[in-house]
Amino acid sequence: MRTKVAAVVFNSVFRDARVLKQAESMEKNNYEVKVFGIQDENNKIRNPKTNYQFDIILSECHSYRKFLLCGILTLFFVFIFHKIPDHAGFLKGIVIVFFLFAFLFLFKKKNK
Repeated sequence: MRTKVAAVVFNSVFRDARVLKQAESMEKNNYEVKVFGIQDENNKIRNPKTNYQFDIILSECHSYRKFLLCGILTLFFVFIFHKIPDHAGFLKGIVIVFFLFAFLFLFKKKNK
């Protein structure tokens, strides 16, 4: 019986050669490998047919990842904002401007 291995990658599988090389070598050493990763925005094929001996399962979670990052950024903003003393108004202004630009950068549209 072959040992099962699952690799979870938080980026594009096909752009990360390290993941593919490691999965290939594990497959050659009698492991059953499945690679889970994020689908490229340019590639709309959900589970592409490849020449690899292992399975590649892709997920469309670009929007989820962006909103998760936004939620973490918001919690960090609230934490930092409450740790700054009330008499340091200038520092609070800098923090507000920094997070405003961070949100704008996070939600900017890509030009295609």
